[in-house]
Amino acid sequence: MTKKLYFDDPLATEFTAEVTETRTLADGRFGVILPATFFYPTSGGQEYDTGTIGLAHVVDVFADADEIVHVLDREIAVGTYPAKIDWERRFRHTQHHTGQHIFSAAFVAAFGAATLSSHISGEAPSTIDFDVNTLSADDIARVEQFANQAVFENRAVTTYDVDDAESVPFRRPPKVSGRIRVVEVDGFDYSACGGTHCLHTGMVGLLKIVRTERINHKIRIHFVAGWQALEFLQQVQRISQTVAAELDTGVEGLS
Repeated sequence: MTKKLYFDDPLATEFTAEVTETRTLADGRFGVILPATFFYPTSGGQEYDTGTIGLAHVVDVFADADEIVHVLDREIAVGTYPAKIDWERRFRHTQHHTGQHIFSAAFVAAFGAATLSSHISGEAPSTIDFDVNTLSADDIARVEQFANQAVFENRAVTTYDVDDAESVPFRRPPKVSGRIRVVEVDGFDYSACGGTHCLHTGMVGLLKIVRTERINHKIRIHFVAGWQALEFLQQVQRISQTVAAELDTGVEGLS
């Protein structure tokens, strides 16, 4: 069984990797097993970490029963190697996953709308599907303000395990039984989750809904957080300034 060190320290980026097993995967790729790892495997809607183990690049990470398989771009032998997490990718996922919890709680508070599913990405906008029929521009502005208020308040985000699900006021009942990992946004949200999260909501930076779409009887929002939110707003600014210059006006004249 692989020990999941990222549960204890989601901000760690470097560690000593002990490769105890190598294997050729069904698709022909090369994988290694560690007794303990900081590399996050794809799970719970959050994508895998990348990085390096020795001179090899980690190109995929996934769970196989109780083991975590690290897929490498080259073969290495059993042994001990310096390992490093791609922090930019990890932090973007961490900002978005914490942002997803905040948005999900905000939708419950604002509209009583439950989260149906989510997908976390640091390269493209993340998505959340809600059990709601309509979402107006005013609704979007309202929930964005509510969510970002929680971000700016810099609330503590803590994780811990419980054996009794009924002892925690979960926003959404856990899908698993037994020992449950709780992610708590102080005074705002309680979720059963195995992802990586910021230590305080302020680390999320900013939350912005960039698009919505209706899919059958649910609404899907596409949102950006943190670094990706900054990049999105910079792009909007560049486009706005270009259009304004062509119309011989200021950006404020485009409204």
